[in-house]
Amino acid sequence: PARRLIATLLPWLGELGAPAGAAPAELLLTNFRLPVQGDLSLGRATLRLRLGRVHYVLAEGLCRALGAPDHIGRVVELLFPDIRMVLQRQEIEFKELVIATAADDELDFEGTLQLAPDVAGQIHLDGELPLVRAFRLDPMEGAEETYVPIKLTGEWSAPQKHVDTEAVDSFIELMRALGK
Repeated sequence: PARRLIATLLPWLGELGAPAGAAPAELLLTNFRLPVQGDLSLGRATLRLRLGRVHYVLAEGLCRALGAPDHIGRVVELLFPDIRMVLQRQEIEFKELVIATAADDELDFEGTLQLAPDVAGQIHLDGELPLVRAFRLDPMEGAEETYVPIKLTGEWSAPQKHVDTEAVDSFIELMRALGK
């Protein structure tokens, strides 16, 4: 039951497990409300998921969308930060969600995951991605530490990446002004 619950909350974490001796994962609920009659989808809860030290394989489509195709199929092991989320109206809202394609490559997002049967698995996540990965560029001076806003939308297993082109235009103007 625990694996199924985590797979519902974080479906992009495949082959999820914990190393020997790791503390067990915990799910903490607050503000839990569930109607005893009528539409159960009107339930609401604030959740905090503590995975602790885990290993997993990030979904292939997400690796591609995050500009990390070389990480497809790689096992990631890290101490996962607590994940805070709100469950309401068959939707999970993430306030601070870390998605890591490698132990040293953690990206922060916020957004939603749909749970309703007709749209289950649809995501809308906002975050930032290094410029060179957003456009699969060769590394260039000044671009390694430059992040651009992105949105990941659609089915979690193959999300579409949308890059904020205004931020990219600003970076190009800055590089031109610096003569690069």
